Amino acid sequence: MVFTVAYLKNSFNQSVLEEYRYAEHRALYAAEAGLNEVGIVILPQLVTEDTLLYPEGKNYGNNENGKPIGKYKNIYCHTELEQNSTRKIYYVYSTGEATPLTSFGDKVDPIERTVYMTMQAQGFEDFMYFTNEEKPIGPGNTGTVNFGPNDQLEGRVHTNGDIAFSSAGCPTFSGSVTITNEAVENGGGIGSWGACDEDVFEQNIDGEMVNILDTIAAITFPPENSAQLVRANADYVFDADDMLFRTGKKDTLVMTEINFTESGFWAAQWWYNIPPIGGPPNEFDFTWDGVGQGLEVDVSGLHFAPNNSYIPGVGYEGSLLLLSAFDNSGSSVQSAIINSINTGDVLRISNLSGSKSVTFSTTNDPMPIGDQRIWINIDPTSISYVSSLDEGFLDDEQVVMTNT
Repeated sequence: MVFTVAYLKNSFNQSVLEEYRYAEHRALYAAEAGLNEVGIVILPQLVTEDTLLYPEGKNYGNNENGKPIGKYKNIYCHTELEQNSTRKIYYVYSTGEATPLTSFGDKVDPIERTVYMTMQAQGFEDFMYFTNEEKPIGPGNTGTVNFGPNDQLEGRVHTNGDIAFSSAGCPTFSGSVTITNEAVENGGGIGSWGACDEDVFEQNIDGEMVNILDTIAAITFPPENSAQLVRANADYVFDADDMLFRTGKKDTLVMTEINFTESGFWAAQWWYNIPPIGGPPNEFDFTWDGVGQGLEVDVSGLHFAPNNSYIPGVGYEGSLLLLSAFDNSGSSVQSAIINSINTGDVLRISNLSGSKSVTFSTTNDPMPIGDQRIWINIDPTSISYVSSLDEGFLDDEQVVMTNT
């Protein structure tokens, strides 16, 4: 009897342990399912820094009795910029949960297991040296690129063409070197050994000699879909040919300046001027006059006219800009403005933090109104206002007017 009881007790313990192990595997399986069904689907589309999905969990799969094998939950996705790079690293974590049963059918505390994965787009910043081919280009006495004794390449090296070595000595590599299967199949890959041999690719890594040369498929250059990817994922698209005199035909080169602020960006365009252009853009410090109407303006102030008001959801409207002849320091800037702004110039007014900015084009040269004010006609359709909040400039808010 004693032996029978001991045997049954041991069998019971083994059964519990096996059920626990089985539940562990089910929890891991459910966690992996969360990664594949949710994580990797959402991660590439993530526009915020992080997000949490299914905090309460979602049942996954069915066992032999038609019941869920477990559930996945707390699928956490977040991104961060790679150090010293503009590339994002995508992270996703998924927790799986499964509940083991005793031999009597009783449930015990559920078992949780968490898995994660990272995703990162490949880019040409991965390479210390990348060429599509090593052939000489351009006029003059050019030649095929070759690597010599003064070359120390610290990072990944790749060419879709043929690597050539100098007859005067060998370079030093400290990263992987790749050539293409296509080049090797055509008898290339290594165009010329020069004074070197395969030992140039041998490195001592943790006491073991490793060959760092490898062959891979050719890397498409330039990327065929890079422009399409940018357009498809753009948050804002604006026409770059508004200033062309003959749309769809060769015309004057139009320059576009895009400046980014904490709240967004502003863009300005102008016709290209043949260098030398001159000094930096002229800037004038004023105070926004949010009260003055018509041809009235505070000293050191400026505002749109004839209606000086901000329209929520629309921005500013007006056919002229009225300015004081004096800037915030009290100095007269009437002559400087008249001499530096011409018909067709693009002006920008922004607050000191850059969180509010309006650009517009002029339709006439500035005109003095006595010695106290200045009048500039503007194109009402060219007014473009950007603000972090749906509000205009505040009365007495310091602003800078720039002739871009």
